[in-house]
Order: sequence, then C-alpha cells, then structure tokens
Amino acid sequence: MSGIKPEKEEKASIKLFHNCTIITLDDKDQIAEAMALHNGKILCVGSESEVAQYINNFNSQQRGETDVESIELNGKYIVPGFIDSHMHPGVYIFFKAQLNLSKIRSYEDLKSTINEYKNKKDQDEWILGYDLMEDLFSDPNEHIFPDRYKLDEICSDNPILILRHDGHICTTNSKALELIGVNKSSVRQLTPENGEIKIDKQGEPTGIFTEGATSIAMSELPIPSLEDLKGGAQKAWNELASFGITTIGGILQTDEEGIAGKAGAMEVQLIQLMIREIGIKQDLVLYFSTNRPKKLKRLKRKFDRLSRVEREFEVGGLKLYADGSFGARTAYLFEPYSDSEEDLSGFMTIKEEDLYKKTKNTLKLGFQTICHSIGDKSTDIVLNTFEKVVKDLKDESELLIDTENMLRIEHASQLNDDILKKASKLGVIFACQPAFINSEYTWLKNRLGKERLKYTYPFKSILSAGITLSGASDAPIESAEVLEGIKACVIRKGFVPEECISVKEALKVFTKYAAKGINQVDIKGTLEQGKIADFVVLNADPLSIDENNQEKELNNLKVLRTYHRGKRTY
Repeated sequence: MSGIKPEKEEKASIKLFHNCTIITLDDKDQIAEAMALHNGKILCVGSESEVAQYINNFNSQQRGETDVESIELNGKYIVPGFIDSHMHPGVYIFFKAQLNLSKIRSYEDLKSTINEYKNKKDQDEWILGYDLMEDLFSDPNEHIFPDRYKLDEICSDNPILILRHDGHICTTNSKALELIGVNKSSVRQLTPENGEIKIDKQGEPTGIFTEGATSIAMSELPIPSLEDLKGGAQKAWNELASFGITTIGGILQTDEEGIAGKAGAMEVQLIQLMIREIGIKQDLVLYFSTNRPKKLKRLKRKFDRLSRVEREFEVGGLKLYADGSFGARTAYLFEPYSDSEEDLSGFMTIKEEDLYKKTKNTLKLGFQTICHSIGDKSTDIVLNTFEKVVKDLKDESELLIDTENMLRIEHASQLNDDILKKASKLGVIFACQPAFINSEYTWLKNRLGKERLKYTYPFKSILSAGITLSGASDAPIESAEVLEGIKACVIRKGFVPEECISVKEALKVFTKYAAKGINQVDIKGTLEQGKIADFVVLNADPLSIDENNQEKELNNLKVLRTYHRGKRTY
C-alpha cells in the first residue's frame, strides 16, 4: 500500500473572512470583525481595518504580493472548530454499516425491525444491532434488557448480537452462543475477571455479557468488506464535518483484550487504511487501549509518517478502564444502586496495581493517561492512584514532563465534594459527555436515588472547582452532534438544573477546554494569530440567545460551514 499522495501545490493565497462576527473565545473573550488565513493558519484576527493593515504589512515583507481571496459572510458568526475529545472512530465507521436500534421503543418494534433487516441477509449471516436503550421502552414492564430466549423468539436462524446504548453490555441469541462456543460447561472457564457472562439458576448462559466479557461475544463477528468500510468512513467523516468537528480525540483498541475482541485488534489498521484510501476531514489525537504502554512509541512513529502537516495525526496516550456504566449497574459506587434488589454497587475493571503501573510507565514515556471512570468510588480510586504516581515519579526524579494536561478521567459522571477538591488540586481533566443526560435523565433518579442526583454530571460544579471540562460525545454511543452537546450543557432536560452552564461556557467546553483535554491548546481551541485555522460558521449569534427562550433558540442554531486548516470541509 503506497503512502498518501501529497496535495497539489497551490499558490499560497491569503483568505480574508469579513462582514461577520468572530467569537474568538480567547482569554479576553474578544469579538472580532475579520480574520485572515495563510497556509492553514490564522494570520490575523481583529477589526476590518486592523486585518486590512496587517495584510498590507505582510505583503510589503514578501518578495511578491500575495493574492487575497475575499470571503464575504453576510453577517454570519464564526466560532473555533469543535473538538470531540472522546469518541471511537473505528467503531463509528463499523457501525455505519450495522443496524441502528436507537429509535426502538418496544419489543414489538425490536422484533419487526430485526425481521425486516433479516430479510436483507443470507441465512446464517450475523445480525449486529447497536444503541438499544430498553429503559426508554414505552411500557415500564419491558425495561429489561433482552436475553437469549427473547431474541430466539424474534429470530433463531441468524446469529444475533445486540449492543446496549452504553456499549458496556450486549446480548446474543442461542445461535450466536453456539458459534461463540459459550454453553453451560464452558461459561465459567470463559468468564474474564473484568466482566461477566450471565447465567440462570440452572447454570445456563442467558446470552448477556457485561464489560470485558463483551469481547467474547464479539469474537466471531465477521469483518466488513473494504468497500463497506470505505463507505462507512466516508459517511463518518462527512457527518462529523457537518457537525463542525475539526479534531477527533479518538479511542482505539490495539489487541484482543479490549471490549471489541478480535475486531478491535484491527482498529489501528482500519484507521490507517481509511486515511490512505479516502483521506479524512479532521485531525486525530489518538488514545490506545493496550496492555503494553511501550507500544505508544511505535504507534507514534506510524501516525507521524501518515501526517502531511504538523500534528495532523498525533498519539495522545493510553486509554484505561476503571469501571462500567450506570445502565449495566457496573459503574463502581460507594453505595449500592437504589433500584438493585441484589445490592449491586458495581466493580473495578482494573487492578489498582495495574492502574498504577500503566499510568506511571505512560507518563515516563511522555504521553497522557486517560482513564474511564463513571462511579464515585472508582473515580476516587483513580485520583488516589494518579496522585501516588506523580508523587513517586517526583521522588524518584523520573518525572521529565510537566503533568499539566497529562492526566484525564473519562466521563466522571458521579462525583462528590472531596473528589472535586482532589481533582482540582491534582490538575486532572474531566472529559465529559453532556449528551449522556439526554439518554439517561428519565431513569437516573430510580437508579441512583434522589440524594445522589445533585452530584451526577455536575458540570457547573466541575468548572467552579477550577477543573477543565473537556467536551466529548463517546460516539457512536451518543450522537456526535456538538450543538446537541452544547444544548445538553445549557438545558440539561431539566435534570439537576442548578448544574446548567452558560452558552459561552458550553462553547468553550467543546473548543478551548477540549483543546486542553487533548493537550493541543497551544495550537487549537481559540481563534488567535498563529493557531491552526479551524473554525465553524453559524447562522446566528450563540452569545445573544434569550435566556427565557433558550431551548427554542438553541434548536434553531445551525452549522452552515466548517473549515479545517483553512479549507472548507462542509
């Protein structure tokens, strides 16, 4: 496979964007009237006259006058390019060719949707459905994740695997269990430490797999064709560009031990292949799930070779998992779930000594460590481990980098005052997914109890504590549409309304703060001279939204154009 062909040389003209309002989100929150770009970077931003004067001065210093391309925006609004600091690009591509179950609201819907999809498949061909949310079914009596027997009623000829909305639990029918090799005699031998293969009272597998065990369920899934993958990637990059996303903080698996099993071990090759075959409309900062942090150096060399411009494809660091999810009742809490008859409180999916060792080795290599943690107890354990790692490295004089922006907790969904103080003191970043509220607000009260809700997705408290809140979607778990994420920060569906934040702060969550989350705030996240020219054109002023009519006006806010490194991608 040959490398990427270099772009054709173009005469390096200046692009002048004017007759617009530019919301820079810089440290002074300056508003500008015009912006000039050159070679994919911001040459100048300011008033119309200031930018015109700067271009004249720039040209006078060149050997020949540089052409100026004037782009009239007719009073529209510019904000920095959106950054999704945590999503799964490999899975995003893969799922574009699979069965989306996000709109299912009953078992009858599920049955008819699968049977309709099945008619397009050959007999014995796998059916993979994703994004099922049984808690949103119309009938409360159906708020039970389906097991093998329920799926067998729907279809017994084709193997079926359905992934729950949060990605931490899946279910299979009997045909799939047979192909996977999970039965009454093998189930205990196959069950991993970091997950569970559910069994009934007779010891028969129910078809439900949680956490690390989901990789076993997915082990026999076929790899889509190259054409299907290319089609999925094209759809993915175009869709993300339409959302205004210019940089992806991508989570990739590197070996079979991860949640996606054998298929996940191909994610690195998939992304590399898609970059070579069709290109990409975003920059990538990649975080890898691997048992061997030393792999990061080799992966960095691979993606450095793919980059055509500075820091186009960057290796961010190591991705670890500390617990599960609220939906599967596997997020690790100090107190049991309020709606659990078995007094479940979740569990850690990594040993503390492994968390310590991998974090320490990753920091020594100069990469970020980011760790999935949803429950308050697991987050407390992760913070204590981070604190010990930093202290020990300093004591051993092996800390060769500044740890600012180098430690991050993914999701940080359930917190308390002590956790907020500890995270603030350590300078740990929280990469949160505001859109989780849209999917979970109807059932979280029952799951967590009224007293714990005030500490659930507490965005205002996080910012008030001086903690960086880095915006993300966790797509394809949630929609990657950034404006929906911003709305979730501001409106929150009425869920714990005292934790709502302003539109300006929400914009920063997906720009300036997210740039800090991926350790690129020096080159992205605000519209300032010398930074990469990533920006979005909006149809209306997000900072002038009427507080008494926020939801309607936010619904009317649209992305008109997206520019990545100065080139229009949408």
